[in-house]
Amino acid sequence: MQTAVRRLADGFLRAGSVKALAEALSQAQNAGPAQRIYPNRVHGMLSDDPARSVNSATLEAIEQGLDTVERTIPARPGNPEGAIRKALAAAHAGTGDGEAAVGRVVKELGVPAAVVRLVAETGQPAEVDPPGSISASSPDWSWQEDAIAASLKSLRKNPTSKVGLVVPTGGGKTRIALRLILTWLSERPQPDRVVLWVTHRRGLRLQARRTLQQLLRDPVHAPEGAASLFAERIRFVMVGDLSKAMAEFGEQIGLVVIDEAHHAAAPSYEPIFADAVAPALFLTATPNRSDDLPIGIDEIAYTITYRELFARGCVIEPVFDPPLDLTALDWSASDGLRDLADYLLERTEEDFGKVLVAVSLQDRARTLYEAVSDLLDERPTHPLSGEDVGYVHGAGNSAGARDSADFLDEFKARPKGILIATSQLIGEGYDDPSIDAVVVTYPSTSIGHLMQVAGRALRWAPGKRTAHVVQVRESNLEYHFDQRWLYQDISDRLRPDLVDMTYGTAPDLRDHVDELLERHNVAAPTRQRVLAQLDQLEPGEDLHLMLTGIPHYGTADEFAEQSVWGAVLIDAVERQRFIRVFNDVSARNEDIKEHGQYLCAFVSPDSRSGSLWKSYVDLIVAAEYARKEITQTPYYGQELRPYRPGRSTTWLRYITLKFAPTLPLNLERFLRDAVNREAIAAAYLEDAQRWAAAARIELPLVGAEAFLLDQQQAEWLRLQLEVLVGHLQRAAPEAGFAEIAAWQNALISAPLPLKIIEQVGQFFRPERFESQYLNLADHGRG
Repeated sequence: MQTAVRRLADGFLRAGSVKALAEALSQAQNAGPAQRIYPNRVHGMLSDDPARSVNSATLEAIEQGLDTVERTIPARPGNPEGAIRKALAAAHAGTGDGEAAVGRVVKELGVPAAVVRLVAETGQPAEVDPPGSISASSPDWSWQEDAIAASLKSLRKNPTSKVGLVVPTGGGKTRIALRLILTWLSERPQPDRVVLWVTHRRGLRLQARRTLQQLLRDPVHAPEGAASLFAERIRFVMVGDLSKAMAEFGEQIGLVVIDEAHHAAAPSYEPIFADAVAPALFLTATPNRSDDLPIGIDEIAYTITYRELFARGCVIEPVFDPPLDLTALDWSASDGLRDLADYLLERTEEDFGKVLVAVSLQDRARTLYEAVSDLLDERPTHPLSGEDVGYVHGAGNSAGARDSADFLDEFKARPKGILIATSQLIGEGYDDPSIDAVVVTYPSTSIGHLMQVAGRALRWAPGKRTAHVVQVRESNLEYHFDQRWLYQDISDRLRPDLVDMTYGTAPDLRDHVDELLERHNVAAPTRQRVLAQLDQLEPGEDLHLMLTGIPHYGTADEFAEQSVWGAVLIDAVERQRFIRVFNDVSARNEDIKEHGQYLCAFVSPDSRSGSLWKSYVDLIVAAEYARKEITQTPYYGQELRPYRPGRSTTWLRYITLKFAPTLPLNLERFLRDAVNREAIAAAYLEDAQRWAAAARIELPLVGAEAFLLDQQQAEWLRLQLEVLVGHLQRAAPEAGFAEIAAWQNALISAPLPLKIIEQVGQFFRPERFESQYLNLADHGRG
């Protein structure tokens, strides 16, 4: 058994995921429904839990499949092994314990324990960077291709789609938006069609032009004529001029792009909604507002978390330094800020390179500048000079430059320094990758605003290895850097752990949910209720599963494997009730005295084990424990849970199951040399259930052209092939071409593309038919 597990772990590294490995194992032995190897069985073996055993028949089928997988799927060095190895090194540096490091990587990457352990036991460990740093190697920006593709797909759904693109500060929103706009325009050659890029920042046009100049140096990412498209068909519009621009361009508007779209709840953006004539793309790093107002997005097409960007090396994971005590400071005069000035000079002498100090008021920027400058004069050996310290706000700056943007450009060229600025000026759109520390000198209840400001230190730059965030008052910034945003969804006040998954078919969805329930030791009656609810649903909608913690009496080290959870499946019918209950409980500061009495307003009482009523009771209890945990209010058993202050609670885990069909592995292989592979893949993913078969026609020199066939087309082709083969078997060999020509001439109409009719001879021989025709009804449904 142990040998099989190690071989499975190696197969995971080859295939890239549990789902792909299970598919490969099934296809390796031409498995029918009875012999199919399901992903939850593979995950069970890789979960490193001896209690999750498989029967001998399944084990034998897996081992037979592995024989083929090891021969046919080459090793994939560095993907995902490289990411696992690097995460292991970082986790080991933080814990000093090998088993604890394995457990941490399992949770952070979602990779099965046996796979992580195999990587840990083989090869050399990756070089680990210090906490709050990344290596100087080039970041992996390939995810931007997915962001552009997903956004374009959503924008094409209907003529007035309102589509969100959520990318953290430092993730390259301007570059993504510009590439998307240029692609959109290149697909629409009408010269009078324009894109309105709406902003409240006057510097956006200059920023976009600089991004264009970078793109033009990399023609792979810029369509032909990109410079002309930028100059002639993109219109940058200030929010105050939006109504005028909408009226001026009218039906010429092909797309509207809203920069920093979390402002779009303001009345000045109303023309985008009231006078909509084109789809709109909403760009933001922080979609949630402190006033909880929606910003008008119909759907978020793509989002990526800081955690993912950290793993890809695109931004630097920050060190959250202890909060500053500024209660004794006097902002009315520079002498009253001596302690803060001393702190800044000490840190720039030790570990800060270039620090951004965010202040709330213009006069405070100048006063602190004077305090730092005066103290710097007393320290002639300090590495900074007087010119390396500056202040800037909307009405002026320390250099006397007429335009604040000019001053910021000049300061950006300095490798070190202290820049004191109002948050309103540099909270959005300011880009200086050399900043490696941010000090926020004022409290704020807006997490979105704090993240925008703190994000100025996280941008990647060659050679930059650290990023520090210092706050005047501790907030839950660290949680939001670790998790994605919950836009117009459940409350994040109790910091639920967010897990995102995708599924493509009904069996795939059931496998995911079944495995989640099993892995979290959900009681059998609750599992039965959830799976029965799931069986009533049609694939195609996004679902959620809330896992609610139950008191754990083992050790913290045993929590990952032994903790017991409750569960509520949230489909379209259940969603409204769930959000009302969860958000109301989350907003409370005290426990509910009578859980049953409270729930009567939402759920019919039902004391049976596994009932929905019981699961909602578990939800309330878990939420109240979560409140105690994140506020560090003592409770019995808190030391038995592996809570890390500032991160997500250990009592609530919110799983999002997003419908995102992927190509079956056999179709992926079938299309490997098709010249139209991308078009066929896109058509399949658009409506996977429509297609019954795929066919390929070999091209004269190299490659093939592929076609998707619906049920009627597939049946017609199979029937005609049977008729034709019968004619050919009865005819003389030399008359074969004449028989085919006669069949073609006799056709009045055909439901197939003409190329298949013309090249029908490629399907006659059994060995060629196997390589030219794929039955998706058998293999493509998962």
